[in-house]
Amino acid sequence: AVMIILVCAPYFLNWHTQPARVVQLAYELLRSLLWTIPGLMVWGVIQQCLQGIGHTKFIFVSNFINIPLEILLIYCLIFGKLGLPACGIAGVGYGLAVSFTLALAVIITYLATSRRYKKLNLFGEVGKVHSAYLKELIRIGLPMGFMAFVEVSTFAIVTLWMARFSSTMLAAHQIL
Repeated sequence: AVMIILVCAPYFLNWHTQPARVVQLAYELLRSLLWTIPGLMVWGVIQQCLQGIGHTKFIFVSNFINIPLEILLIYCLIFGKLGLPACGIAGVGYGLAVSFTLALAVIITYLATSRRYKKLNLFGEVGKVHSAYLKELIRIGLPMGFMAFVEVSTFAIVTLWMARFSSTMLAAHQIL
């Protein structure tokens, strides 16, 4: 669903009389952000699992290492530094996608081979569906997901409204 929204979002900008250049930049950015979704979703699941078992230090350390990598990759892909192509605004999405994928590969490898986490068998039942757990996840997660959707949608709608005034107003809104 998130990927469909990212693909369709630029077309909504046309309904709000956005300048053609803004629509083009939004389209480039959102298309590049599509590549971040798989890694981000798997990392989110792993992060929630680790928080649930009280291993938040691992999350902190992995984010502490990954954030500078994200910044470097985004910078290099926006401006074409260190031999990477200059992708402009799309470099944001590509940089995030590469850093999420690399970080996820390292994290999964560590969790699967570490003695501390091996005994938890975190990946032992990947692919198995337990209907009782699934029903409970839907019962609890659906309202939470709906509230997150409302929150993000509200911010997106306000952003569209702000863009009608001027680019300066839109930029000021994004800072908040």
